[in-house]
Amino acid sequence: MILFLLALIIVIGGYFIYRLTKQINNLKNIITLSIKAQVSENKLYLLDEADNKSSNDLELLSKELENIKRNKQDEFKVYVEDLIKSKYFDNKDMLIRKFDKVSKNVDIKHQQFISEELQKLRSELNKDLENIVDSIRNMKIY
Repeated sequence: MILFLLALIIVIGGYFIYRLTKQINNLKNIITLSIKAQVSENKLYLLDEADNKSSNDLELLSKELENIKRNKQDEFKVYVEDLIKSKYFDNKDMLIRKFDKVSKNVDIKHQQFISEELQKLRSELNKDLENIVDSIRNMKIY
């Protein structure tokens, strides 16, 4: 009977140990799943925070890029305006110099033309005067 009681105690003790082990394993699984869920939530939270921060940084960088782009466009406009002004004044000066040269050439040609015409007129006048003088000489007085 003692043996039977001893065997019964061993069987009941083993059953309790089995039940305790099973409950411990269940608790261990529950705790593991809970920790994994918590870690997963933390990861999601951290990823969310990182995404928000990167979105904010991206928006800030985008605004900064727009400002830089606007500034560079303004600088380019000023550069182009200055370039156009300088080319305009250079071309204006060049045209004035060309006009002055052409004007001088026209003046010279005009003077030459007048000089030649005056010489022709003198020559014709001299011929006419000679003809008049000859006709007066040849004229007979009655």
